[in-house]
Amino acid sequence: MTIKNTNVNTIKVFDLSGKKVLEANQNTFDISSLDTGAYFVSVEDKKGRTDTIKLIKK
Repeated sequence: MTIKNTNVNTIKVFDLSGKKVLEANQNTFDISSLDTGAYFVSVEDKKGRTDTIKLIKK
C-alpha cells in the first residue's frame, strides 16, 4: 500500500480492537501479512499532524 504524501513520518496500522499490527516509516508498506478484515491506518506527517483512515482488506 502506498500513501501519497511525501511528508510521511510514521504509518501505524491498528486492528479494530486497537492493537497495533504494523508500523512503517515510509510511504509504502506491505499489508500482505494482515488477515482479511477492517483496520485503521494512522498517518503522521513530519509536522506532527495525524490523519486516520479506515482500511478494508479483502
